Amino acid sequence: MKTRIFIVEDETFIAMLLKDRLTHLGYTVCGVVAHGEAAIDLIEKAKPDVLIMNIKLAGEATGIDVGHRLRESSDIPVIYLSAYSDDELLDQAMATDPSGYLVKPFDERELHATIQAALTKHRSESELKTEIAELESRVHGNKGDLSVDDVQDRLWQLFPQFSALSDDERKALLKTTNARVIRGEPRELIIRSGVPVRYISFLISGWTVRYAVLEDGQRQVLAFNVPGSCLCVHALYGEHLPFSVQTLTQTIRLDLEIKPFLEAIWGDPRFAMAFFPFVCSDLAAIEDTMIDLGRRTAAEKISRLILKLYSRIKSAGLSETMAFDFPLRQRHIADATGLTPVHVNRILQQLRAQKMISLAKGRVEILDIEKLMSLADMTPDDI
Repeated sequence: MKTRIFIVEDETFIAMLLKDRLTHLGYTVCGVVAHGEAAIDLIEKAKPDVLIMNIKLAGEATGIDVGHRLRESSDIPVIYLSAYSDDELLDQAMATDPSGYLVKPFDERELHATIQAALTKHRSESELKTEIAELESRVHGNKGDLSVDDVQDRLWQLFPQFSALSDDERKALLKTTNARVIRGEPRELIIRSGVPVRYISFLISGWTVRYAVLEDGQRQVLAFNVPGSCLCVHALYGEHLPFSVQTLTQTIRLDLEIKPFLEAIWGDPRFAMAFFPFVCSDLAAIEDTMIDLGRRTAAEKISRLILKLYSRIKSAGLSETMAFDFPLRQRHIADATGLTPVHVNRILQQLRAQKMISLAKGRVEILDIEKLMSLADMTPDDI
């Protein structure tokens, strides 16, 4: 079956030229519209495989506006067209997570390559989303044991750091370290400060929190861990850790026995290089947190926390939109930012009032990523 493409373009000549080129390339054009306001309903009825849309459109709604609305109701791959290539416009377009971007004028070869890349990206994301759903179903629906084989495909997707190793080498690593898959329930202590660590853990599903408790009972949150995180990089340097790790939600993690894991790292440079990015990432996060705690305003701290978590959730393939699960309570945010829960509540209310985020029922949605990035002193490259 031919790929069906819908065109949203307000310049008649460009629209017709694009339609001719697409037909010549073997695609089916299933609709053409000039106004953004009319596009949504027509696109949903046509059910195209790909949407090619100009950013500047006739009427009040821009192509970027249409892109934002489509993300809420469908997962159609979007390729933007524009005669402009300035950074500000590109940043606005990228905030809708498009599948491609073409600057006019473009030739058939570039058009075809962009469409194929968009289809490939969409197919990969759809397959990953299905695998995640199946894994979550097994986690929450099946109360029996999970084997390493049950999670192995998802494991290597979440941890591409090990992609340099062959399948046989990765299987050998899991075997020699006596790998086991462990379920966790909310508020379960995985690592206790000062107690020797026997396993190095990799989070496959759910959220955990890493924290230290001071002598006066105050708690400092050091990190929130989402799928794709190594929970105890520090075990590389010693078995007695100065922090604890607790689950926030139901979780699945992969545990590897620490002694054979360290032997594998020290015995083969490729294993060491596979683990090295975890160390670098953890150090970078520590430095970033130090700056946040020492020099950022309350609003900057909280907006940066939300954006950094969104970036990690997106990297793990857990959200294709600006909305994602957010199981943190105000006390968690307070302990992470050095603020009081009352102050956290006030900042969250301000972010809601300024329509930067919505937050309800354990989910957060970023409504205006540009304003939130500006407040957080971050750029698209940081996300």
